[in-house]
This record gives sequence, C-alpha cells and structure tokens, in this order.
Amino acid sequence: MSQHSVSPQHVDSFTSRSVNALPFTLAILLGVSLNAVNSSTISIAIPEILRQFHLTSHAIVWIISGFYLGSAITQPIAGDLGDVLGYNRLVYLGLGLLFITAIGAPFAPFYGILVLWRVIQAVSTSILYPNAIGLVRLYQTKRQGQFLGWIGMSIGVAAAIGPTIGGFLVKTFDWRAIFWLNAPLVILTAGLLWLGLRRVKPSGGRSQPALMHFDTLGTLLFVVTMVLWLIWSNSMKSSMAWLDLLAAILLTIVFIMVESHRTHPVIPVKLFRSRSFSLYSGLTVLLNVVFYAGLFGIPTFLQEYRHSSVMDTALVLFAMSAAMAVGSIWGGRFAQGSRRRIPLIGGTGIALIGSVLMVDLDHLTTIMLFAAAILLGFGYAINNVVLQKAVIESVPASHTGTIAGTYMLLRYLGAIVSAAALSAMLVTLSTSETLFVALSFISVLAFVSSFFTPWSRKTQGV
Repeated sequence: MSQHSVSPQHVDSFTSRSVNALPFTLAILLGVSLNAVNSSTISIAIPEILRQFHLTSHAIVWIISGFYLGSAITQPIAGDLGDVLGYNRLVYLGLGLLFITAIGAPFAPFYGILVLWRVIQAVSTSILYPNAIGLVRLYQTKRQGQFLGWIGMSIGVAAAIGPTIGGFLVKTFDWRAIFWLNAPLVILTAGLLWLGLRRVKPSGGRSQPALMHFDTLGTLLFVVTMVLWLIWSNSMKSSMAWLDLLAAILLTIVFIMVESHRTHPVIPVKLFRSRSFSLYSGLTVLLNVVFYAGLFGIPTFLQEYRHSSVMDTALVLFAMSAAMAVGSIWGGRFAQGSRRRIPLIGGTGIALIGSVLMVDLDHLTTIMLFAAAILLGFGYAINNVVLQKAVIESVPASHTGTIAGTYMLLRYLGAIVSAAALSAMLVTLSTSETLFVALSFISVLAFVSSFFTPWSRKTQGV
C-alpha cells in the first residue's frame, strides 16, 4: 500500500499545534461507534418492522444481510479511498450519507425501499471507521495506542447500550425512531470534528501516480461477487438457486485469479496461502455465524414465541453486549501475551456453553437465559480481540492496513451467513431448538478448530 504524503515531522506539528484535542477525540469516538449503534438497535425493532409491512419471518434476512453486505463491501475499500481523497473528506461524506438515511428511511413506502436505506446506512457508517483511524494516524501520533484502546471501548459501549436505546425508542415511539436517532448524532459528530480540525489544512490524499494504483477492477468484481453470494443465500429454496450458486462460484474464481496478479489488490487473496492465516480466518467466520445468529435469533424467538416484551428482550441483549465489553478487555490482555491457542480454546469453549444453553431457549428460566447470553457474548469478545491480533500478526507489518479491512470482511461474512440461515429456519420452526442445535454444532466445530491454531504468536517481519 502506498504511503500518505504527509511526513512524520509534519504530522507531529499538526498534533501539537493545530488539532483541538478534546473535540477531535470525542468526534472520533462517536463516529466509530455509529456502525455498532445502528447494527444493534435494529435487532429490537425487527419484529415490529415485519408486522408494519405485513411480512413473514423470512423477510428478516434482507434487513440484516443488507446492512452487513454494505458493511462487508465498504470496509476493505473505504480506507484506500481515504488515502486517495483525504480521510477527513471521507468522514464528512459518511456522515452526510448517514444523515440522509435518518431522514429518508422512516418514510420508506415499502420494505424493499427500507432495505435499500439500510444498505446506504451500512455504507455510510462503514466509511467512517477506517477513515477515522486514518485521522488518528495523521493527527494523534504520540499516544496512538491509548487512543486505539479508547476506540475499542467506545464500540463496546455502543454495542452494549444499543439494544436498550432501541427498546426505549421503539416502545416510546415506534421503529422509525431508531433511524431518527442518527440525525442528532451526525450533527454532533460533524460539529465536534470541525472544531477539532478547523485550524488544520485538509490533507490532499495521494499523489497522482499513487491514485493510479487504486484497484478499480478488483473493487467492481468484489462488489458483484458479494451481491451474487447474497442473492444465492436468499434463494436457496428456489428451483433455480443452482444457477445463482454457479454464477457466484464462477465469479469468485475470476475475482481470485484477477486479485492474485494485482500489485495493490482490494482483497489480498495471496495471504490465504498461509496456514495460520487461513485457520484464523475460518475461525473468525465460524464464531461470527454463531454470535450474529444469536444476536438476531434471540430477540426474534423471545418476542414471537415467548411473547416477551421489547424491554425484557432489550435487557437480555444488553447483558450480552455488556459481557462483550468486559470480554474485550480480557481479550486485549490475552492478545498482549505470546500465547494464542489457550485463550482461543477458552473463548470458544465459553461461547459453546452459551450456545448449548440456548438450545432450550423456549423453556429457559430468566436466570439461565441471562447466563447463556452473557457466556455467548463474553466468549465471543475474547476470541474477537485475540483473533484480530493474531490475523494481523500472521502477515508482514507492511500488510497491516489491508489485513485489518480483510478481517472486518470476514466478520461480516459470518453475519451474512447467519442471517440467511436464521431466515431459512424461521420459516419452518415453531421452536428455537433446531436453530440453536445448529449453532451449537458450529460452536463445537469452532472449539475443535481452535486446538489446531498456532500455540503462540508468530509475528512476521516488518
């Protein structure tokens, strides 16, 4: 990846003289949290949205997968676009798009338009994260590690309070309020960022020769490939689904062949030749299938089959997200050490216990329900941090930025698969048992896979 044109000395002078630290910090922390807020608040509103548009549970896949498809496509691309156009410009672009969705989505005349707004919402919030990190690298060099720690905590807190906020808004108003919430958040974030950088001259992005390295062909192939896989996952019961699958496979092969010969690929497919990287990547997808199926399956079954209230459901998700925040702290401690296999075995084992407890969700006592949600969230969070660090360490340091985007893609792939599986099962299930038996099986597979991961970290050369 090409380097930004601003020199280290210039960055230091910006950090010490030009950036207004407090509003800049608040803007970054709030901006990177918006994706987590919007991905978690919707889980509470899904049953009401389905009733509003007179839809069956099968339609759940579109509003979930649409968001994660937009995020999966945008994350690997947005950072490179920030290098080209300037990070602050991309952040303002993302905030502007998010504000438009806050105004337009509540007035969607039918479900398909709402899903489209949801995709745009995903794109806008996914633009923010990599470019916010880019701004941190430019303007906050002296305590960058501490700053990145704050970012991780803010995302965890956002995920924890998102379901509770969503439950309050849905109960007090209706599902439209979870979209309206973004309007004041966008205005606040943009205002804080302007205050933080108003004395800073915007970076110009890459030079013209570097601009030519942007992988336009790979980006287009990547977008179309992801869309084809989503179409197939949502049409598996169709008699013509095999054509969708064939098209997705063929285009995936073409994409891999093209990217393997690119100097600056949008997805570094050559890295999958590494055994450790492939193991970590596969484990990442498996764990995210389990977690996101639980995140969206639990509220649906609680409200539709146990007839739990919106606020009671929100409390369960709050417990899961709070456990994630705590688990992330422990995961960070484990990630700092040299051991990798032990925390991965422990994290997958804890998540497995939570999945097994969920098998009897229809009859669980309140205490056991909260215990299962907490175990699932805590185990997932430990693995999320350790796996992210392990994935980055499995490649040379020169690939760090690219591999960070690829890791986020793997997470979203797990979310998309879980949404498709959840939708398919909800059509025929009257209880949650089959769904969580399947999740337990995937958890067992992840648990067994963790025993084959490298014993300790293997940091590649710089």
